Amino acid sequence: MLKTIGLGLLFFACGFTGAWLTRGLTLRVRELEAVLRMLSTLRTQMQFSRAPLEAMLTQVCAQEQPPRFLPRCLEGLRGGEAFPRAWRGALEQGGSGG
Repeated sequence: MLKTIGLGLLFFACGFTGAWLTRGLTLRVRELEAVLRMLSTLRTQMQFSRAPLEAMLTQVCAQEQPPRFLPRCLEGLRGGEAFPRAWRGALEQGGSGG
């Protein structure tokens, strides 16, 4: 009886751990897909409209699921920070992964 309960708890723990790890990887894939969409949008805008950087980032942030770090980068840029510093700060604060 005790062995059965212990085995059941072991299976439950393994299943829960697997589900938790899968969720983390899924979130990471979604974030990487958002970064790819962002890069594609920025590339198209640079190629055809050559809009100012702040306008391009604003448009990307208005998309359905922008990368998590991008709004922080835009805030820094609007606050007067240089783009490289705002970008780096946003990545350090928010991270791009799960």
